[in-house]
Amino acid sequence: MRVCATDGCPEQTDKGSHCPEHRSKRRSPSSRVTSTSAWRSIRAAVLQRDSYTCQHCGARATCVDHVVPVSKGGDSLDAANLVASCTYCNSAKGARIKNAM
Repeated sequence: MRVCATDGCPEQTDKGSHCPEHRSKRRSPSSRVTSTSAWRSIRAAVLQRDSYTCQHCGARATCVDHVVPVSKGGDSLDAANLVASCTYCNSAKGARIKNAM
């Protein structure tokens, strides 16, 4: 057993480096969606629909971007709210609506 790796947490763990409370908080909120088979299927369909071309700059797309961010009320699994995006444009846009960039 060892102490949880989260600063200030005195809890002991025998599984991994974090206690159960902090282990579950380490995953990003979006991973609840992106780790599902529904997301993988929609992501593949959007990339194919957009011919693996970034809809922001025209480069090769490897990501899928939400037109209206989920944090702003966009639907995370609606193909109409998703476009193919390169890593750079997807990271630069963040949780903003494109016109607000």
